[in-house]
Amino acid sequence: MPSLINFITITYAIMLFIGGLIGFFKAHSTASLLTGTISSVIVISAWQLCSKKPRAGYLFISAISLILFMFFLIRFTKSYAFMPGGLMLILSTITLLASTMGYFEVNKGPQTNEEDEEIKQVEEKSKA
Repeated sequence: MPSLINFITITYAIMLFIGGLIGFFKAHSTASLLTGTISSVIVISAWQLCSKKPRAGYLFISAISLILFMFFLIRFTKSYAFMPGGLMLILSTITLLASTMGYFEVNKGPQTNEEDEEIKQVEEKSKA
């Protein structure tokens, strides 16, 4: 996984968690704490999936980022307050773009070593 996308994804997960904590302590919102924690865990899980299956991991991160983008867009348009809706909208957009670029980057070639071997075998058979 490219280091920039790696950094963006981890930062996004941390900010989701911190946002949930702030919502809990500032507004006593258990919903903020739960959604922030769950979203953060899902993003971290998708990030870990990228090391084994990059296509699936990036696609998963993109899907989560898109869902959260829509959620924070609605929140931002209701209040026009930068915190938390505006900030998280920007971070969701950045993460969505980065993970989508990562998906298309790894989509150029085989996903796993097994696929590499299968391609080599087919190429050898076609040469013979």
